[in-house]
Formats: sequence, C-alpha cells, structure tokens
Amino acid sequence: KLTMRSYNPSFKVKADDSDEGSNSLLSYSIVSGNLQNAFTINESTGEVQVAGDLDRENIHQFVLGVEAKDGETF
Repeated sequence: KLTMRSYNPSFKVKADDSDEGSNSLLSYSIVSGNLQNAFTINESTGEVQVAGDLDRENIHQFVLGVEAKDGETF
C-alpha cells in the first residue's frame, strides 16, 4: 500500500531485467487504476507523478497497476 503525501507528489517504481543490451531496456506504463488520468509515468524511469490536484472527497484512494516491459523482440 502506498500513501502519497502532499509534500511528496511522486514516487518511482522499479523492475529488474537480467537480459543484456537492448533487451535489458525497460519501459513502464500505467495499465489500470488511473482514474481521471490523475497520474503520469515517465516511460523510461518509472517515476509516477500526480498530474493535477487530487480531490480526496471525490476519489479517496487510487490503486495503480504499473507494467514494465523489456526490449525483447520475437
């Protein structure tokens, strides 16, 4: 469970990949729970930021699903 406080409106997710070269490059995306597009994610770093004001009276909790994909090609 992650609690965001107003003084720290961002956090970073991290995944590890044991591949080498371009296959080890990860990209991140928010795949669920981003109601009203309240959050953005840096696809390269995994840093999640609040996109605007959060209205706790309207939505009191966000549970985000974040996906990390590697550069593997088939």
